[in-house]
Amino acid sequence: SQINPHFLHNSLYLIGLKGEEHDAPEIMDMCSYLTHMTAYCTGAQEETVLLSQEAAYMEYYLQLMKYRYLDMLEYHIQISDSLKTLSVPKFILQPLVENCFTHGFKNCPKPHFCIQVSIQEENGQCVLLIEDNGNGFSPEDCDRIAEDIQFVKQSVDDPNPRFVNHISGIGLVNTYARLYIRFHGAVTLDVGRSSLDGGLVKLTAPLL
Repeated sequence: SQINPHFLHNSLYLIGLKGEEHDAPEIMDMCSYLTHMTAYCTGAQEETVLLSQEAAYMEYYLQLMKYRYLDMLEYHIQISDSLKTLSVPKFILQPLVENCFTHGFKNCPKPHFCIQVSIQEENGQCVLLIEDNGNGFSPEDCDRIAEDIQFVKQSVDDPNPRFVNHISGIGLVNTYARLYIRFHGAVTLDVGRSSLDGGLVKLTAPLL
């Protein structure tokens, strides 16, 4: 946060140009994705954005991870057109997808990784599903997350200064906490086994 964004963007652009000069256009692509991500992070400090903007930020991250995992990784994103203009808090999608890499694919012996992201409208609710074919959630993981969810609810009702230090899996639970506050408790988070034989994260929130 202490680096001038223009310096960072200009540096990434120059690195990309050098890549093109040496017949490595993928370097320009990687720099472009990272530039878009940093612009999103350092841009206007609005608390909410359009779902389409949040999804684009998530996809820049996934494109960069494609360069890391190459043919080992594939991903699919499906978002209902009617939801793309929905106003959502910033930084809610990418942390959930990152969870697939930091937990689902960590030390996973499978030769091919897959992520599916679906955001659809169901019965007047916005339903987000993130599925992967990684390690999945263990019973201990599910119990821990359930405990953290209960702690979030208690902390919102009776503000608790131990909240940040108490919860584990900060990306997943912190995202839930932010949505829980924004939608006045009308949010559910479920984790379990996916149709891909890996992890499943399901978030349901009102259409506001």
